[in-house]
Amino acid sequence: MDGSTVDGPTVDGPTVDGPKPDASKPDGPVPDLSVVDGPVPDSSTPDLGLDLPAPDLGMDQAMDVLQPDALQPKCGDKKINGVEVCDGALLNGKTCKTQGYWAGTLSCKAGCAAFDTSKCHYCGNGVLNPGETCDTASLAGKSCGGLGFDGGTLNCKSDCTFDTSKCHKCGDGKVSGPEQCDGTLLASKTCKTAGLDGGTIKCKSNCTLDTVGCYRNWTMAVGAGHSCGLDTGGKLWCWGGGAYLGIGATSATKAYNKPQAVLTAVKQVSVGYEHSCALLIDGSLRCWGINSNGMLGDGTTKGRSLPVNVGTKAGLGVH
Repeated sequence: MDGSTVDGPTVDGPTVDGPKPDASKPDGPVPDLSVVDGPVPDSSTPDLGLDLPAPDLGMDQAMDVLQPDALQPKCGDKKINGVEVCDGALLNGKTCKTQGYWAGTLSCKAGCAAFDTSKCHYCGNGVLNPGETCDTASLAGKSCGGLGFDGGTLNCKSDCTFDTSKCHKCGDGKVSGPEQCDGTLLASKTCKTAGLDGGTIKCKSNCTLDTVGCYRNWTMAVGAGHSCGLDTGGKLWCWGGGAYLGIGATSATKAYNKPQAVLTAVKQVSVGYEHSCALLIDGSLRCWGINSNGMLGDGTTKGRSLPVNVGTKAGLGVH
């Protein structure tokens, strides 16, 4: 007897009308075995008995999880994200200068996609903008004197700052402007360059030359009541009795005990008893003083308190 096969008669039975059941599909709803009823305990975390609700992952939160902040620009969140070049006061290190301007205030436009350069500016446009002390001819009302100098011409540099190179100030150790000297700086000036014959020249506190220590070589002429001296600069000085000096004084009793300037450009002088004559560089002859005997040569016997023109070398036959 084969254990796998049972021999016997075939039993016929009645046929059951109706659809045949699908043995592959069980009757009733199929349970979802992937979902477990009730909370699933976290095997990695001990159950402390705290029944906490699961977080509500809405669309915004889900997008946050799926997309980092760097990929979701939000203008106004005080962060420079994505395609933003700035955000509020955050300019990513940029300034007006980095944008090609000279100076000014850079800001961020609404939308965070571009910079606002409306308050940036260029130096050299002739308009005085914040940060500039001047701009071409616009000097903000300033001058050399207003900047502490004695005078001069104030200008504006190409970087919109003041150019004081043509301003001058006595005592700054530079000989500039109308200054003849400054402190010990004499600008190569000497007594001789000042028209004197020798000595020591100095600088005054107002930056002009002090020639007190200089001297002249004199050519002297001495009369009875007065004397005259001719320096090497051609200037004639006389002193003594006033009526004979040629300075306009008429009183014989008034005396001058210091040299009085009489004439310039004099080449030679001669002094008589109470009168004097001088030969000028241009060849003319001048005389003054007592003239009772016509000694002045002016065609009269009238005394002269000032030099009178007698004539020229050619007219007088002087050689």
